[in-house]
Amino acid sequence: MESEERKYLNEVLYLIWDYIAEESHELSKQILTEEQRDNLADISLFQADFKVIYDYFYVVDRFCNTKIFPRKHEIKYSTKFNREKLSEKECENLDSIISILNCGDNKTFGELNKFYPKSSEKYISKPYSSLEYRYNVDFSGSIWGIKHLHLKERQRGDNLLYYAIIENNIYFIGIGSHDDMYNKDNLEVVVNEFKNILPHLGIGHYQDIPFDNFENLSKDEVMQNWKNGRNIGFFINEKYYVSSNLMAGSKIKANLNYEIRNVSYQIENQSKEFVQSLMKGAKIKSDLEIRLDEYKDLSKNELLIKEESQKIAQYFYINYLTILNQTKILVGIYCN
Repeated sequence: MESEERKYLNEVLYLIWDYIAEESHELSKQILTEEQRDNLADISLFQADFKVIYDYFYVVDRFCNTKIFPRKHEIKYSTKFNREKLSEKECENLDSIISILNCGDNKTFGELNKFYPKSSEKYISKPYSSLEYRYNVDFSGSIWGIKHLHLKERQRGDNLLYYAIIENNIYFIGIGSHDDMYNKDNLEVVVNEFKNILPHLGIGHYQDIPFDNFENLSKDEVMQNWKNGRNIGFFINEKYYVSSNLMAGSKIKANLNYEIRNVSYQIENQSKEFVQSLMKGAKIKSDLEIRLDEYKDLSKNELLIKEESQKIAQYFYINYLTILNQTKILVGIYCN
């Protein structure tokens, strides 16, 4: 690639990555508590150290995965769902949650903040300069992609609403205790009653595996395996079920690598196309004025890059822009 073409390619790449970094950094600051903001990599480091963007992608991804998106949901109840052991206050709160989900009004979803697990608010535990692993392992989302809400605002107790979400369908799996995050009961309900959502939750099964002691793992053993990045499986209906949703640090890093590589691939391919079109039409190739246009439609994954002297423009379509758009909506609801 000729030096002029490489120069403009780098310029376009920088414009787009700089925009994504600034947007995700700003959202991360709004999401994090004041204490955790001190641990967030500073945006001023981005030009010299691309890895700081891992912090922003991690916070945005975790936040989106722990919040329920504001829209009307269809609730599907398992046969194991039973509110008999709930107190009067817990029943009132459950009815309030159901009403919010059925209604789908953006204004009411902020009330769910009272019921999200406190652990879901913990993101980054150490400063960027720390050599130790900084991202928190969050057990609130469950290794099986099954999440929970508390049914008390204070003195929360041990009655939790376990659920899974696929688009606008929310599956009420059951009422259980914290220990149910580490045994097979909830997974068994999904396997027996909502089998169609297993692939969406990242759950698969293997046949012809002899029974062993996986079912007899204690709560502490399951938690330790989870933290260490080891998979956990249970035999259900003579099939061995495992999940790809490990929350351990190594898995988080792998997910971030994949997501950032995917964004990078989309940006680089379209940037090359744009710069090549500039080089074909440019009479004075050393004097091009490339800029990111004010027009942006994140809901359509669109950014507009322009070159002023030749009046050439190109839309860039980047899937991650939808995530930023959804995060802005969620931040407006849950962080105000």
